[in-house]
Amino acid sequence: MDSNISRRDLLKYAGSGALTCLAVPSFTPRIANAEEKDPHFILQVIFPGGMDTHYLFDARPLEMTKNKLIQNYIGEEPNIWTGSNGQSTLATKLTNPLKPYKDYFSIINGVVMDPTFDGHEQNMAFWYTGNPFGGEFFMPHLNKLGLPLDYADIGEGQVFVMMSNTSKGVPLTNKSMKGLTEKIKKLPRLGSESHLFNHVNRRMKAISQIGNGRFSGGAWAMQDALQNISSLSDRISHLKLTETRADEKTKSSIDLMSELFKAGITQSASMVFKTDFGGQVNLDVHSGEDAKAQVTSLPTLIGEVATIFKTLKDTPYDAKRSMLDMTTVLVTTEFGRTMRGGGNFDESGTDHNSLVNTVLVGGKGIKGGQVIGSSDYQSSNAKLSGAHKSFDAEAKCIMGNPFDFDKMISRTDLPSAYDPKDYLTASSIINTVYKMYGVSKEQYRIIERNGPAARTLDGLLI
Repeated sequence: MDSNISRRDLLKYAGSGALTCLAVPSFTPRIANAEEKDPHFILQVIFPGGMDTHYLFDARPLEMTKNKLIQNYIGEEPNIWTGSNGQSTLATKLTNPLKPYKDYFSIINGVVMDPTFDGHEQNMAFWYTGNPFGGEFFMPHLNKLGLPLDYADIGEGQVFVMMSNTSKGVPLTNKSMKGLTEKIKKLPRLGSESHLFNHVNRRMKAISQIGNGRFSGGAWAMQDALQNISSLSDRISHLKLTETRADEKTKSSIDLMSELFKAGITQSASMVFKTDFGGQVNLDVHSGEDAKAQVTSLPTLIGEVATIFKTLKDTPYDAKRSMLDMTTVLVTTEFGRTMRGGGNFDESGTDHNSLVNTVLVGGKGIKGGQVIGSSDYQSSNAKLSGAHKSFDAEAKCIMGNPFDFDKMISRTDLPSAYDPKDYLTASSIINTVYKMYGVSKEQYRIIERNGPAARTLDGLLI
């Protein structure tokens, strides 16, 4: 086959996404001997819109509904969910799809997001970067092996976050990757034998030496990427991908992710579901109608999480280990919900609540089965702290309780003012992931401007 692909074909395949995937630097092949090296993958699962934690693993007794403090459209008393560490939480029947997998993950309740912002973008940015206005995404810091992609987006949903670091992230679907593998087999090999390859390489090298600006920096990255196109395309062409069934989209996405992991293309993936702003499944339930619909939609979403854990467990990494043995899983949303909205209580929706969240963490490196953290306002006669009241004068929210990081239990005191170092925040969860991956403490997230690094949850780690 002629190795001199034309410029028209180069642009054609760039437009199709082929070269977008291929033009990424620093290819490292899969470790051949898994016993000598121990790869560690990570999957981030995001449900945008603000999932109502009261309907899942941070439920409230029906007496609070009778007293018109929290709306509950299930109409059933929640059950006690006890963790392997002896701590417990109230959980509704909507969590039942996850019961067979409860030993695979730990529940972290009472997670404080950014309490000074209640916007979707700000709190999602706080999860991704540690800053409500955006910053450095945490996943590129986990790519210590220098794999071609820092992460792959394998879900159908989107989040909008400003990130200052140049992340090598690419949106991929099973269908697009299957098409790409076939196209790569038909494309001429782009390497030093190609006139076009050498021409582009020379141009990028010249531009990269102009100065220290973004344009020259981008040219340098492109030139670095060109050196690895041949080896990376070889890896992609050998991916084993199956046809996607309409009723198995989540399983197909996990299958794709597993192939990317095992091929040494990336060690991180982000899976975002379509659950926000008026879609078929809407978690941003400001209206009573949307809030009532959660009773049927949330079991479906929790079923998707169960599918993720089951697929990872059933997918072998090698002869001895499953993909779940090799992959840490984070499941979150940007914040919780208020206990009720305004107007008629019997038809109430809910509003945003960044004072609390629930995060599930499981898989490799994690002690599964635990319940960690808790939130306040557990009964109608509960006393609220001054810290809580400073953010929630109308007493419509629940808030994470102060947390003892040494004992790994919630505290019972009522702080008069909010001090972030006393609370379990999203930054503590990300720093715990950093510690598990051996990321330098210089990258750890701080609890506030000019403050210390957020404490890690050491009792969560194996």
